[in-house]
Amino acid sequence: SLQPSSPPKQCTKCSRLKPPRCHHCSLCGRCVLKMDHHCPWVNNCVGAGNYRYFCLFLLWLFLCCLFAIATMARVFLHLQSARWYRNGDVQ
Repeated sequence: SLQPSSPPKQCTKCSRLKPPRCHHCSLCGRCVLKMDHHCPWVNNCVGAGNYRYFCLFLLWLFLCCLFAIATMARVFLHLQSARWYRNGDVQ
């Protein structure tokens, strides 16, 4: 009941042997195993070899954005309260 394995395919663009579930990236010029997409932010393809690191990069980027928003909100609220005291709005 085992099916005979098919001969390995060859990539039409880079002329190398292409394993199953491998796609050629036109930007990188190479075949990437389990390629998800080419990310311009990291200038690399996201695939089987670096998917974990890409997800960690997104997590840290999200946390840094939250930190920046919280810091700016705190400074903005402090400046607003100082402006209210200066204008005499708060008693």
